[in-house]
Amino acid sequence: MGVSSIKLFMTYKKRGKRMVSDEFIAKTMERLAELGGLCQLHCENGDVLCYLEDKAIAAGRTGADRLPADLPGLEEEECDQTDAILIGRNSRDCPVYVVHLSTRLGLEPHQARQAEGQRVWCETCPQYLLLTDKEMERLGPFAQDRPAAQAVRRAGSRGTLGGLRRRAFIANLASDHSPRVPRRKEPGRKNIFVDAQGKPIPFARRRFETLAPLAWSEGVAKRGLPATWLARVMAENPARVSASGRRRA
Repeated sequence: MGVSSIKLFMTYKKRGKRMVSDEFIAKTMERLAELGGLCQLHCENGDVLCYLEDKAIAAGRTGADRLPADLPGLEEEECDQTDAILIGRNSRDCPVYVVHLSTRLGLEPHQARQAEGQRVWCETCPQYLLLTDKEMERLGPFAQDRPAAQAVRRAGSRGTLGGLRRRAFIANLASDHSPRVPRRKEPGRKNIFVDAQGKPIPFARRRFETLAPLAWSEGVAKRGLPATWLARVMAENPARVSASGRRRA
């Protein structure tokens, strides 16, 4: 049908039951490698995150201000390093594309594997470069994201913006556009995880229309990155990754 990329989730064990096993990922990657496809992965340890969420709810730690401490983001780094990239390398060198990278430690295995010639790429999003715990406390569920539950929470991780320019370790800047109606998110001000009926508070929000303006104002205007950088991470690199993924192993 012409579809050249497949997205798999390593998390969301209860949220929509989208989480798949490592065995499923390996089988999918082997088939994609045969067909010349690209495997996209949302990398977080779903079992650990599910446990941490349940633990926080049971203890009554459901405020937005507690979220960064209860969900520290290590689950993303663990999955990036031990699962997505390594499974890709061992599955007929299937091209791997990690979506929504949110931590500096999560970037390190990409640098190492790219240096070895493995076809592995990643993207990040404006929320992971520009937001902090302050926005989480002020906006509550309207600032909640995954991976890492919220934006890059360590001030030093903001330096990742420079990684977008240096040697293209972070290939693309994306939006992770996922709009939700306010009434679905508002209950999260009382319980950031679930509403009164026990339904999960949805993550994310609309972002497609803010992606380019933020890249220009924060990257080009404020930090002096060239306009060609914006064109590269939002147009040229996505096209190159797509083309590389279609190369048959």
